Amino acid sequence: NWSGGRLGQGSSLTVLSNAIVNLTSGNEKDLGGPMTNFAHVILSGSGFYLLNDNSSWQGSITNLNYWEMQGDYTVGNYFGNSYPSFGNSGVFRKTAGTQTGVISVSFYNNPGTVDVESGTLRFDAGLRLDGNYIAGPGAVMAFNGGTFTFVTPSVLTGAGVYQLTGGTLQGLGDYVPNLQLLGGTVNLSPTYQTNGVIVRLDLNGATLGGSSNRVVGLLNAVNGAITGALDVAANGVANLNGTYL
Repeated sequence: NWSGGRLGQGSSLTVLSNAIVNLTSGNEKDLGGPMTNFAHVILSGSGFYLLNDNSSWQGSITNLNYWEMQGDYTVGNYFGNSYPSFGNSGVFRKTAGTQTGVISVSFYNNPGTVDVESGTLRFDAGLRLDGNYIAGPGAVMAFNGGTFTFVTPSVLTGAGVYQLTGGTLQGLGDYVPNLQLLGGTVNLSPTYQTNGVIVRLDLNGATLGGSSNRVVGLLNAVNGAITGALDVAANGVANLNGTYL
């Protein structure tokens, strides 16, 4: 039961297969070394921060089993740099809270599962979009800051919604009906929808990046921007409502 305090320089924490770690209370808890979970970690209190300066502080998380966020809490970046990370090869699940839980360290999901069943789970420091993703009924998974690398075949499932609200979505490979492109920048894969041309794409506030894009089907763009050249083929349609070139 960890309700406050710090694991300092040179420390490490291993959670064995028959163990449970409860991260409780609103007091700040700082992780200064690597943490490896083979069992069950429950984040049920705010203020869990990773300290990593790529030198004496080496805070990072490797989840090989089950990590549960029971509320609208944060896995935070103490120094605000790019070094701390969360590697998920098990299940990361948000099970409670009607507002927003935040992950503000780089997140790697291979070959794990990320599941939000309540409220919003927001990523503020980038994510490699491989593995499995589940947004339950009424839930939202938001990609808000950093670089989000779309790895084909990325699987975004569930009755909830996915949102790009900031940062850069890199290498989008296909039209994803339950992915709302509300902000940030979208860079299409060279093989987008097989041939690298737009058969269907909906932008609802996001910017379409790249030096050149070609529409042979339907592009809907609302209140965003297109940074490069746009070629609309004879059989294509581009609805640009409040979107500027």
